[in-house]
Amino acid sequence: MTGPLVELLVSPGTGDRLGPVARHLSSWADVRAPEPALPTPRARLASSWRAPRLAEALADGAPPLALWVASGDEADAARESLPRCAVLLCDRDEVGEHLRARAPATPVIVLRRGGLDVDLLRPLPPFVRARWRRRLGLAGDLLVDVRSASTTISERLVPSALAVAAAVVVDHRWLAHALALGAAVVADQDAAELEGATDGRELVVAEGDDAPAVAGEVALDLARSAALGREGRRLVERRYDLRSRTGDLARRLGLLPDHPAARQVVVRRLDELGTPPGARVAARARVATALFAQASAGSSIACGGGGR
Repeated sequence: MTGPLVELLVSPGTGDRLGPVARHLSSWADVRAPEPALPTPRARLASSWRAPRLAEALADGAPPLALWVASGDEADAARESLPRCAVLLCDRDEVGEHLRARAPATPVIVLRRGGLDVDLLRPLPPFVRARWRRRLGLAGDLLVDVRSASTTISERLVPSALAVAAAVVVDHRWLAHALALGAAVVADQDAAELEGATDGRELVVAEGDDAPAVAGEVALDLARSAALGREGRRLVERRYDLRSRTGDLARRLGLLPDHPAARQVVVRRLDELGTPPGARVAARARVATALFAQASAGSSIACGGGGR
């Protein structure tokens, strides 16, 4: 095994809920289905309150459990189990609020559908996009419209188009991706509301046939495009960064060893810079110091565990 063992408890028809979580959690742990030959796991993940062996997983002294709850109805059905979990998982804000009301002392992590590994999508400001367009022989004011009824771009090329355009018009399918890339985005009101985006801050709202003309106006204003790109990127970091959230999950399940000295130094420096406690950089710092401790522990074990 390559890390602490995490056991998956999956009820029929709910396996897809934990797929992205398990995939990202494998950066810190060895995620496996139950097997008799395996040792006692460090933690468990359950896909629903009907998962097999859930009562055993919630017994006193059992490894910490993260339970996925898909709806308010499931939260109500599992209400007696919720306070006994180490952490609760869901994919919608409204379910998260329901869980907090049912089990106020239990941490809740929202892992939205369509979550992204944000670090793999580098934000590109307007001047970098302009340089790439010149290099590729593209129009200086290139607009990209990837709404399902409008695009002539193949699905494979859409990410590249979103990365170089002066402004983009998107529907909900590509909105989070475009925001992560720091694009100047135009979308309709429904898509903006689904993402929790505000007109004029993270994107510009325009409907139907008016959207391309609005995007053209945005593309001509570089300062406005840059501001939209920065705020859009921050929105995606807050809402969709799966790696940061699974790092938080790993920490709450005890998969990442504590390293108070390193963390205290980082926390002091962040405080000196006026960093808000909930900022993404603070969350990343918690994960990084834990990973540092994990690496240090591994080195000690490899060297025999002790000094001279």
